[in-house]
Amino acid sequence: MNWRHPFNKKTITSRFGATENRPNAHRGLDYAPRAGTVIPAVTAGTVKLAQWSDVLGWVLVQSGWDAINKKTVFIGYCHLRDKPTLKVGDKLAIGAPIGRVGNTGNASRGAHLHLTIGPTAKSVFAGVVFDPEKFIDEQLSYCKECGRV
Repeated sequence: MNWRHPFNKKTITSRFGATENRPNAHRGLDYAPRAGTVIPAVTAGTVKLAQWSDVLGWVLVQSGWDAINKKTVFIGYCHLRDKPTLKVGDKLAIGAPIGRVGNTGNASRGAHLHLTIGPTAKSVFAGVVFDPEKFIDEQLSYCKECGRV
């Protein structure tokens, strides 16, 4: 297994594309386990960005491998409780601790993880993003031997 959901799907509180209580479609997937819960890396990769955003709070972005399309993607973990201790260039194993579930940034309305996946490290802030739930589910069901989902 090269990918995983960070938390049980029962903790999802807002799905990709949702528009309820939002001026624009939701650009990620929100999981709301208990505040302070350790967030595991959804795949192996390298830390590409760790910074503060007034909107998304503490953010960490890692690279990951899209086995289906044979290209690198970037996973954003947003609203982290604390400033990331991981640094750009740090290597991550799947399941490695990213940070803790928090409520930072002015787009947060309670402790949760806002997860994004996109084609660039800056996708977390603007531009193209993919549906993280669908993307991870497809990666999990991908058959490496047969080359298809």
